[in-house]
Amino acid sequence: MILVQLLVVGGIATALIIYLFKSLSTGRRIESGSHSVLISGCDSGIGHSLAIHLSNLGLKVFAGCLQPHGEGANLLRLHDEKNIKILSLDVTSQESVDRAMQSVKDNTSSTEHGLWAVINNAGICVCGEFEWLTWEHCESMININLLGAARLTKAALPVIKANKGRVIVMSSVAGLRGYPGLSMYCATKHGLEGFSDSLRQELSRHDVHVISVQPGDFSTSTCILHNHHKNMNHMWDKMTSEAREENHPYFKAYHETVAKVGIPSRKQLDSLPTSLMAGIEDAILSVKPRNRYLLTPNVKSHLKLLLWRHLPHGCAERLVAFTYKKRMNKVLSV
Repeated sequence: MILVQLLVVGGIATALIIYLFKSLSTGRRIESGSHSVLISGCDSGIGHSLAIHLSNLGLKVFAGCLQPHGEGANLLRLHDEKNIKILSLDVTSQESVDRAMQSVKDNTSSTEHGLWAVINNAGICVCGEFEWLTWEHCESMININLLGAARLTKAALPVIKANKGRVIVMSSVAGLRGYPGLSMYCATKHGLEGFSDSLRQELSRHDVHVISVQPGDFSTSTCILHNHHKNMNHMWDKMTSEAREENHPYFKAYHETVAKVGIPSRKQLDSLPTSLMAGIEDAILSVKPRNRYLLTPNVKSHLKLLLWRHLPHGCAERLVAFTYKKRMNKVLSV
């Protein structure tokens, strides 16, 4: 037991040393002026905050919004009409992606460096055990999270290659491990990790960086679960009477837990951690960016994830399953 503890502590210490070394070696930045970035999913959440953050740094931001005349897009216009250009962008539509890319080309002058980075941020998360999810839920997550990122990246590649820029994929810690209640979401994020790793090797000969950003649980700072109750009701409506009878107490307990810990208040929505923005900023502007950025809400969660990454897969899986079962039993006993 003592040997196991020493190995775990040693693994964490080694990971921290490597992390600090890499941080020191990636300190130099490119000049942000005259560079442009294209971000998908800017209506709300991380994409919305990132568009504002990067425009404040002087970058020209092409903010892709599913609702280009919605509240989120209008707030971006009010913030910085000069550096932020709103694009209508639905990553599930090839026609929409092509129009957005043409707009980027048309609005990038010959005196600018052109499109420097495409940031695949658009994504959705539907929480629920796989048996409960409707097929519509499954297809939506695959089409937006995985195929949407691939579609936008493919359209942007000719320009990115010409400028020796970078492709940034907003993955998740859910792309590193499997979590109960997030089967299809994890599947799409695992897919993005594989996509990024393969693309990185393919594009290295073009001097293009492919970077995977792996945020921890920032659900209480974003709108990613704003449709949770709607999705929950849709699942219940599509269940057979037999499935309802079998799952009712567990289904109710699960969704109550998600609503309690994952749906943010208005105050929380206005407080996206600066560490998250700083990490993505480094991925975009560092001369030598890391291949992966693990970004968590606090030091405690970061150390926890580092520990899990160094645990044998079976041990980590049992730990997650135990925590999940304990949380559900606590709600069921109320």
